[in-house]
Amino acid sequence: MNNKTFVRTLLVNSENKQFIKSLDERSLDSYIELLSKERQKENKNHLTIIDFSPVIEHFHQTIETAFRKHRSEEIKLHHATTYNNWLRLKDIPADKETIISDQSMKIMNDTEWTINAVIASTTSLRHKYFSKSEEEKKELCDSIIGDTDIFIESILCHIHAAIIFDTRVLKKSITIPQHLISIFENLQDLLRYEAGVHPDLTLAHANIIEQSYMENIGIDPELIINLTNANTSIEKIKQKIYSNPIQDVQNFGNNQYTRQWTLIWHKASTHKTERAIVIADKMKKILSIMNLINKIKNQEYEYSRDSIDVANVEMEIKLLTNKQ
Repeated sequence: MNNKTFVRTLLVNSENKQFIKSLDERSLDSYIELLSKERQKENKNHLTIIDFSPVIEHFHQTIETAFRKHRSEEIKLHHATTYNNWLRLKDIPADKETIISDQSMKIMNDTEWTINAVIASTTSLRHKYFSKSEEEKKELCDSIIGDTDIFIESILCHIHAAIIFDTRVLKKSITIPQHLISIFENLQDLLRYEAGVHPDLTLAHANIIEQSYMENIGIDPELIINLTNANTSIEKIKQKIYSNPIQDVQNFGNNQYTRQWTLIWHKASTHKTERAIVIADKMKKILSIMNLINKIKNQEYEYSRDSIDVANVEMEIKLLTNKQ
């Protein structure tokens, strides 16, 4: 994914400069935005990363039921063990530095195995995806989403352990950004297919972008354009749909005329739309983590386990969870 793509997919509204929140407001992308506070220090932007263990625990609760059904016993067992080790790590007293250091390194190593296994799994499933029947696509999509959830939780545990181990680790990391790009690109290929965006980024006849612009089908067309890098815009969609000429239609009963304007847009597959919504939601979560890593790499930062900061994050999670 090149720089142009990355910048475009940060999902910032061009008018109000706010992150687009077009899907579930309880999503991880909302929570990640709570975790960093920027302030000026010695005339430089300084970043404070707040202990985000409450976010990881909350995310774990949201995926726990689906996680139990994961098709790979090896990945499931390995990830469950790593997550339990991470739970122990976050509760080790701060003065036990040697134990913290050893446990952090173990978690980083263990999550690396899980992350690589999941990327390999999603890549394999993606290659099979496009030739399958609708029923088989639903099953494969569910498997890929399950893999993505494990990836998200694993990489958050990895980042958390890395920050505790040494704040310099993530600044130098090449593998974490690459892992995020790999899983994002796998999901992006699927979303393009489901949304009706060709490999050359032009729109297919039955794409969901036109319909979502004209109707409420559960997803924002601007979001899909950003996530797929489709070679279009809301303005172009509008111009296309509203380009039909206004016609004079004669009423033969009284020889009067009425003005008629016919708007035509394509109807997308309901199954494709449903899958696109789920895939887009996971892509937003990945992007939120990319954004966090980008901040860490490009700014000086410190890690805060301040009880007030952590309590505020927990309170915000509850507020976001109760929004719907």
